Amino acid sequence: MKITELRIGNLVLFDGEILPVCSLHDDNTLRLLKNGKSIGCFSIEAVMPIPITPEILEKSGFTKGEVNIMSSYMNPKGEKEPCYWNGNGFVLIRPEQNTFVGRKYLGDQLQDTFFSTVIFYVHQLQNYFPAFNEGRELEIKL
Repeated sequence: MKITELRIGNLVLFDGEILPVCSLHDDNTLRLLKNGKSIGCFSIEAVMPIPITPEILEKSGFTKGEVNIMSSYMNPKGEKEPCYWNGNGFVLIRPEQNTFVGRKYLGDQLQDTFFSTVIFYVHQLQNYFPAFNEGRELEIKL
């Protein structure tokens, strides 16, 4: 993970705990918060990205299944499979490969597909999320 991949509010793993970043610095250090208070400045090498898991997706408001007619995909065998969906156009199309697609719907009708990308970590999901949710930040209840 590079310091340039992070922004204030991103969650990272530090010393076995999930903590938010409260500031980023040019010398490849970042400041972390615990219980709303700074616990110090640390090198980027001291923190780890948090892998996306089904549990984290569910704690972020995503649901698995066919919530919308477009919230499933056809796998290579031609079978329809459910995916994770947040109801606002952000869809995890391929859960086993962490492929996300930003989409816009009007009711059940697909209006536009904004992007398709592979996202492995929570901070990446936090960074993409506001663009497809009217600027709202991703809330993760850990």
